[in-house]
Amino acid sequence: GKVDMDYVSSIVSLAVTLIRKVAVGGGTMICFLPGIGDISDMYEETKRLEETGFFRVFVMHSMIAREEQEEAFRAPADNVAHVILASNVAESSITFPNVTA
Repeated sequence: GKVDMDYVSSIVSLAVTLIRKVAVGGGTMICFLPGIGDISDMYEETKRLEETGFFRVFVMHSMIAREEQEEAFRAPADNVAHVILASNVAESSITFPNVTA
């Protein structure tokens, strides 16, 4: 069937709002998404959060080089919140520090 892009846009907007409200300095939030396309779409919206200086957004899926992912595995500073956008494959195989949401 046809994807309702207004619906998708509203879900992405809701996710960004939740990230803004729930994130804590020194903590890590993980958002599991079904596939690489969904991760890429969400990243396009959440990367703007980095402009505040409070957020650091990371993408985790099979197409990202290990070197690019390494910072996500370090604990965030007390004045920074990490946001991890990951495929659901990572749900049982990766451990991140200081997960709060």
